[in-house]
Amino acid sequence: MFDAVDEKQQHQVSHPDVYISELTFNNAVSIPIKQDDIVVFVGSNNVGKSQCLRDIWNISKDFSQGIVVNNISVFKDAKSDLKSYMSSIATFKRQNNVNVYLGLNFSIGESLFRTFLQNIKCYSAFREVFICFLKTDNRLSVCTPPEIIDRTTPPTHPIHVISRNASFRKKITAYFAKAFNCSIFPNTQHGKTIPLCLGEIPEMNEISADDAQDFVEKYAQQLEQYPVLHDQGDGMRSFSGILLYLSVDHFRTFLMDEPEAFLHPPQAVIMGRIIAESLSNNQQAFISTHSQHLIKGLLAEAPERVKIIRITRNGNHNNVSVLDNAKIRELWSDPLLKHSEIMDGMFYNNVVVCESDADCRFYSIINSFLKEKNNSYPESLFVHCGGKHRMAKVVAALKSLNIEFKVIPDIDILNEECVICDLVKESGGDWESLRSSYRILISNIENVSNLSGKQIIEKIREEIGSEDNDPLPKEKLKKIQKIAVPKSRWDGIKHAGIAGVPRGQAYEALSTILSELEKINIFIVPCGELECFVKSASGHGPEWVNNVLEKYPDLDDSVFNSVKEFILSWKITAIP
Repeated sequence: MFDAVDEKQQHQVSHPDVYISELTFNNAVSIPIKQDDIVVFVGSNNVGKSQCLRDIWNISKDFSQGIVVNNISVFKDAKSDLKSYMSSIATFKRQNNVNVYLGLNFSIGESLFRTFLQNIKCYSAFREVFICFLKTDNRLSVCTPPEIIDRTTPPTHPIHVISRNASFRKKITAYFAKAFNCSIFPNTQHGKTIPLCLGEIPEMNEISADDAQDFVEKYAQQLEQYPVLHDQGDGMRSFSGILLYLSVDHFRTFLMDEPEAFLHPPQAVIMGRIIAESLSNNQQAFISTHSQHLIKGLLAEAPERVKIIRITRNGNHNNVSVLDNAKIRELWSDPLLKHSEIMDGMFYNNVVVCESDADCRFYSIINSFLKEKNNSYPESLFVHCGGKHRMAKVVAALKSLNIEFKVIPDIDILNEECVICDLVKESGGDWESLRSSYRILISNIENVSNLSGKQIIEKIREEIGSEDNDPLPKEKLKKIQKIAVPKSRWDGIKHAGIAGVPRGQAYEALSTILSELEKINIFIVPCGELECFVKSASGHGPEWVNNVLEKYPDLDDSVFNSVKEFILSWKITAIP
């Protein structure tokens, strides 16, 4: 005989603290995991992201060794009242004087309770109680209507679970509506199976009936007119397959393989937000993904919980790099970086960091042209960070994930020691070894004007003249500004590049600096700034790029030779 536990009792019993506390990879790197972490595995194709999930799943059952993840550690609170908890989420029967607990995909004898709490390496028979593995190949079938069962029979499908629990139904309906603007609910009156219907549940006052039985019959007839989920597209069904299992709250750990599969980018963002929102503080997730949109959704909802692990592969050897919660929060706190494409770099071979969007566009166009000439495809992501002052922060994030990078600042970055110093340090260089050369360079690039304060005041008075009581014309204001802020040689270097640096010691010092910067993947624009590659085109930034491409539509034109040579020096494009 089976005994069922009602919803009220279920919520009176606290969840036991059971979670994966550490992953050890095949390169001997161990990464600690918190109870509420959302761990995201990223990297290019065939590096082992999905294998990590399979390894965790397999190791959780026994002591077997994984392929990419060699081992796991599991935290279990030995003081947990496991018997009370299992009684609250499962049905049980007496068999040979032993209680057997049955629920969604599990059947566990009470004799295994003590073994589970003492074994710190795996979950054994309790894996299906605490871990949910959502594979890409079975999420679509989750929406297939299961056969109806009586209320004393243990659920064998998540639709059975939500059919019996109003709070679970409310939860899944709210999340589904966020993505598809309609509700979803189980039709328990259909007959042999329980399909999921799309639409709003009819209000009781909308159905006129003679008695309760008549009401049930008319309610069932009305539900038969609703569209059903299992007849919808792959995106909606895959999305719902994840929601169904997320609504089952006895799972402590979720393994999700590409939850963005079949979804358009906006829905992938919503999926990420829903995953982060639905996981309680005592639930964790391990996610394999190719989608920056899913990651942005996760970060938008819970940046403090996300831990990104990037996997690279060399033969049978896997390397892992971690962008942990603290580093993600730091990156996510910068509004410009938050809404940039920097996170997309996790899915590319390398990232080229530029100062502006115009730089990215122009360099990426020329790089793509060079790659096509070489019969290959671009494998680099060009991102801008809103100016040179953020370059060091972006590089720090890229290094944390072991992403190869190239940094392309304008030459005037050398005019601010703190900025170039921070960038050198984050790129892995030694600023102290460059300091003497830098001092020589700076000492030779001085302001042209050596006027004293008194002389500056006299020149301003001369410029104002007799108009001291009248509004000054715009032209005079510009002249006064030039007097107060004397022109620097950096103004000329910005537009002339290396050629504008004084000959002799300064030029020699600059050559030393540029050579050392290239060793740590910093490539300063040799002509000064982007627009100086093609001076015959007018405008600045995006306008300049448009003018160049309109004036010189043939990228084989010799006008592009200098920028091609510059890009080839980064060594992300083979020489055609």
